[in-house]
Amino acid sequence: MQLEASQHLLKQFMEHSPSTTFVKDDCGRYVFYNANFAKFAGIDRTEWLGRSDDEVFPKEIAAKYKDQDLRVMGTDQTLEFLDEARDFEGVLHRFRSIKFIYKDVGGRKLLAG
Repeated sequence: MQLEASQHLLKQFMEHSPSTTFVKDDCGRYVFYNANFAKFAGIDRTEWLGRSDDEVFPKEIAAKYKDQDLRVMGTDQTLEFLDEARDFEGVLHRFRSIKFIYKDVGGRKLLAG
């Protein structure tokens, strides 16, 4: 019961965080993103799951994010980037992106930001 309560607490924290958060697998595919991420991108809660940046962003933006991800994956260090992106309404936002690596229960590397 305690494990279930902990999992619920973490899930609720991630879903209600004002931060835009995501998790990608070691192939760069989205395995999680929170409600704020979905709202920013103008997508539903599952639309991008299993998809990579190449499939959902314009070419130049996807290349930039992929380069950042590869740098983080290659160094196993937390790295910070200054980014800008347009939301689904076309409004330009500038933001600090912090990306880091952790492992799932099977030992697979995941990238979070």
